[in-house]
Amino acid sequence: MINYTSAFNTLQGRTTVWENLFVFANLYQIDDAKEKIKNLAEYFEIKDLLDSHYKNLSTGEKTRVNFIKALLNNPKIILMDEPTASLDPDIADKTLSLIEKFKKDNKIAILYTSHDMDEIDRICDRVIFLSHGKIVAEDTPLNLKKKIETTTLRLTFDKGKEIIKKYLLENNQEFEFYKDNIVIIKTKEKLVPKIIFGISNEGIWMTDIEIQKPTLEDVFLQISRSK
Repeated sequence: MINYTSAFNTLQGRTTVWENLFVFANLYQIDDAKEKIKNLAEYFEIKDLLDSHYKNLSTGEKTRVNFIKALLNNPKIILMDEPTASLDPDIADKTLSLIEKFKKDNKIAILYTSHDMDEIDRICDRVIFLSHGKIVAEDTPLNLKKKIETTTLRLTFDKGKEIIKKYLLENNQEFEFYKDNIVIIKTKEKLVPKIIFGISNEGIWMTDIEIQKPTLEDVFLQISRSK
């Protein structure tokens, strides 16, 4: 069994959520349709919306109704196409939490498509990057991020710009100053502790240290631009 849901799906606006779902349950020949709808509505926290007209729902509520529609026939594989598109950050986060919970509670394979790499990193166990319709990379999120060896180190300091500059030049580091009290350093992850302690040993007082590891977006941009 397979099914599909998308943020761009739409159901009949003038009928209720219950009526929409019941129609699909009959199309899927679900024997215990009423119980199935009730249980899924409770799971996705829209039980109180079953008698509401679909057109009156918010975008986030419609997304959850579409999830339920796609799960009525107990699919082994579900395709989710941009499920959080057009959702505000708070609702998108809640929607992702529901997907994570359902994925954990049920033996189901999710084929998830999105342009949001943070979502992909959060939801997916394995990632395929497409560029111009062709597969350009495939691996786990962690292994893909390991393809980029550079880590960004952002240091905020009180004073000592010239001392920091001298230290970084002597240690062959790529860096750029932002204003007079922030330096951004591109380096290998394993060298981060050495750089921090090295600058500190020069008598520099650092007020903030931020380490930015590579993201899936960094990986995708590197791969797509190299093709």
